[in-house]
Order: sequence, then C-alpha cells, then structure tokens
Amino acid sequence: MVLVSRPKSYMKDLPKVNCMRTRESRGRLVPGLEMRVSSRTVRKVPRDGKSMGELRLRGPWITEEYYREPGAYEGDGRDGWLCTGDVGDRGP
Repeated sequence: MVLVSRPKSYMKDLPKVNCMRTRESRGRLVPGLEMRVSSRTVRKVPRDGKSMGELRLRGPWITEEYYREPGAYEGDGRDGWLCTGDVGDRGP
C-alpha cells in the first residue's frame, strides 16, 4: 500500500459528490514512505502540473527491485528508490 484516498471525518456532512471526488483523487502518501517523480535527465520534475516523469518509491516495505528483474535499473541513478515504471506528475 502506497496511497490512501478516503474522505476525512470532517467531510461526513458534505454532499456525497464531494466525498466521491476525494475517493477518486490520487490520495495521500502513507506515512513512512517517500515518493518522487523524476525523469532520466532531472532528479525531480517541477511541481507545475505539466511536467511528467516516472514514479519512484522508497520506504521500509518497498522492494529494491522487481522480481526476476535484478539490476534492470542499475546505472539509472535510483539511489535506493524503486523505479515503478508508472508515469505521473507532481501536480500544481
């Protein structure tokens, strides 16, 4: 588990559509994990909602590499981050 997207207790009296928007969002990072979006040329992409890169994760329960792909990302500057292969942006 990396992200959690659920309405907060203070939202219980809001219209149902507001709670659904919260559930449909990308959610919040679970405590204890680090996440960054980087590209091959930039360590962190800018937080402008336009620049995209690869989602990378690091934390106590995040693996260092994918099963049967040892060393697939060596030399990619991963420095202990799991390269997920997923594309994302850092939002505005």
